[in-house]
Amino acid sequence: MKSPASRPALALAAALVLVAPCWSQAVAPAASRAEKFAQLPDWTGYWVEERFGEVDVAGHPIFEGDPQDLPPEALPRLMNLHPQTPWKQAFIERFMKEELPALQERGSTIKGTGWGYPIMMEAYGAFQILVTPEEALIVNSYRDIRHIYTDGRTLPPEEELWPTPWGTSVGRWDGDTLVIETVAVQTPNVVLGSPDGIPVPLLTGKARFTERIRKTGPDRLEMQMTIEDPDALAEPWVFAVGYRRAMGQDRMFHGVFDNDRSVIDPDGDLLTISPPQR
Repeated sequence: MKSPASRPALALAAALVLVAPCWSQAVAPAASRAEKFAQLPDWTGYWVEERFGEVDVAGHPIFEGDPQDLPPEALPRLMNLHPQTPWKQAFIERFMKEELPALQERGSTIKGTGWGYPIMMEAYGAFQILVTPEEALIVNSYRDIRHIYTDGRTLPPEEELWPTPWGTSVGRWDGDTLVIETVAVQTPNVVLGSPDGIPVPLLTGKARFTERIRKTGPDRLEMQMTIEDPDALAEPWVFAVGYRRAMGQDRMFHGVFDNDRSVIDPDGDLLTISPPQR
């Protein structure tokens, strides 16, 4: 029979035997994950759509000129019914006659939840992309957040989907290009400046978005988007959006109007910084 004094030593030895295999298993995944990180592209920084100018103190791009003066192909693709969009005419007529009035009637009940997808990819508000082996996060200054799972999973089955402002996204890496599939978008096409300022869904709940995002230069990203919607579009809608690095921004700004330092420049419509209030 073992003495009571020897029991702690035996217990410690048994614990070390049990722990040793677990420790070696814990080290291997960490090294493997570091290797996966090393293979991912570097997209650090803050990005805005390249049609805008420099950013102001709040991180918002300074637009050069009036958007209405630009040719249709230069306007935001997700905000206008421009001629290049392959809409089904019957869908537009039905929407304007039947669905828009009902949407306007209940417009006061719509809750503020950020811009939502896909319009957040227009990038008037600067965004950043945080890349990890398991997931990419796209976060903008309006607190829109997209979770793009890159761990090998597929989109959930239809019975496990429900519409959200940002949809459900999964991604995969094709070399240095992030390929993203998104479905179940609650407001699949928000039109700014719509009647009464109400978000207008011009696509349907069946809309499927495929993005291919890659870095084309030290300070430029490009996103090619393909939208498929059998009810609203006669054919897939394909276009590209370029983003440039926001050189004047060194951190993400949120809630920029909710403080005592951000004021409107009296000589223009840009934000500037006032002295601290005493």
